[in-house]
Amino acid sequence: MRNETSLDRLRKAVDNQAALGESEFRLPIMEAAKLVQAVVAESAAVALPRDADGNEIPLDTCSLYSADGKSVEVSGFSYVAADGWLVSVPRVGEFSPEEFYLNRSDSWGSLLADLDDMSNGICRGDKDCSTCLIGCGTEESVMRNVAKRIRNLRRKEHELG
Repeated sequence: MRNETSLDRLRKAVDNQAALGESEFRLPIMEAAKLVQAVVAESAAVALPRDADGNEIPLDTCSLYSADGKSVEVSGFSYVAADGWLVSVPRVGEFSPEEFYLNRSDSWGSLLADLDDMSNGICRGDKDCSTCLIGCGTEESVMRNVAKRIRNLRRKEHELG
């Protein structure tokens, strides 16, 4: 006898609701995302969507980043066998996930802006950490983070060549 999969459990839940005379089945969005992620993980045929850097994108992701580093709201993901994964952007449309980044892309300009913010005392907990690439912590850990960013930018420039 095989183990019950997430999809089997979903089918059973829908069937139970139908047997009770319910005309619809509701599931909170975060639970649905977890369920879909479990179903996808159980299916060897469908891998999670990947961003422009090749990172797997979790299906409960609410925002991605455009090539210019701007945050883009995500309302969901869909998979069509013929087309692959699509990212739904409210009021805009559907796009390939490879057009976006899971993590904000770095640049020399953003690194300099972050260093300027640090020198002006802005990085003291009053900055939106979700858009900050400096990294919080001790001065030593921040400097290690900056050094890592410089190395990554140099490596990317070398690869582009």
